[in-house]
Amino acid sequence: MQIEIELENFTSLVNEEIRKLFTAKEFPNFYDGMTYTFQTGGKRLRPALCLIICKTLGGDIKNALPFAISLEVIHNATLVHDDIEDGDEERRNFPTVWKKYGIAHGVNIGDGMFFKAYENLFKSKNYLPPEKIIKLSEMLTSATLRIMEGQSMEFNFRKRDDVTAEEYLEMVSRKTGFLLGTALWGGAFIADASEETCNLTLAYGKKIGSAFQIRDDILNLIGEKEKYGKEIGGDIKEGKRTLIIIHCLSKCNASEREKILGILKKSRENVADEEVEFVMKIIKKYDSIDFAQQYAEKLIGEAKELLKNIGNIELKKTLEEFSNFMIERER
Repeated sequence: MQIEIELENFTSLVNEEIRKLFTAKEFPNFYDGMTYTFQTGGKRLRPALCLIICKTLGGDIKNALPFAISLEVIHNATLVHDDIEDGDEERRNFPTVWKKYGIAHGVNIGDGMFFKAYENLFKSKNYLPPEKIIKLSEMLTSATLRIMEGQSMEFNFRKRDDVTAEEYLEMVSRKTGFLLGTALWGGAFIADASEETCNLTLAYGKKIGSAFQIRDDILNLIGEKEKYGKEIGGDIKEGKRTLIIIHCLSKCNASEREKILGILKKSRENVADEEVEFVMKIIKKYDSIDFAQQYAEKLIGEAKELLKNIGNIELKKTLEEFSNFMIERER
């Protein structure tokens, strides 16, 4: 697909810009920790999409680079904190930041990255008028708060036995959907697209982002570790109420449900591999992974419906290709 080539090309540009951002040698266990975060890899999906949309709509990508890079720095800052909160020791097949530098440094590194993102965003003053920078800052702030709200919802879910699919979808819309939507919106906004087009890209991105998270939940259970880059089955050990788990709990018998909930409520380090295998067995018994995959495809179908309202043929084609790419991803 052409979109894969575009994503790859813009990923190289994004990585080059990120290397320029983290060059400070002072303060051991701070800036070097930020550099390490990006050296371990990453898809760079959000900044690449921001730049692709800007280019597709006739904008100058240099105008969009500061916002695109700031999106990626914010995203990775949340991952640094997420790994601490979940106790994950591995990301992208490397030790997580907190595992390498310690929890205290990990928290500080993540905090610093949030402010580096805004410091970088203000480079836009060289390319964009002040009113546009204010709007971009507002959207970046809103997206960051939505992520944290979604994270809070996910933590609260772990203490409950009655989480619904609707609640899960609201959570992932905030935790994953909004930032992806903001990336697309930013590309359109910087390219001077109409308000209607900007709003449509935001709505499309939120649905695609939610589908992305469901697919990530699936890969956490059945993905290839080398491609996925994290511990397979980690979501079970962390007690996460994913759409897969919610469906399984709604279908299994009382005995199975009681045992699964007992496992999910344990602290991560106390969950045995045999218990993860038991939960996986019940998940497969009730086709809960297939249910989640079908739901992700449904969301992508709804996102594609939104594209019917976009007048720009090239933008519509690009986003349709991205929709197809998303549902097939293996990492």
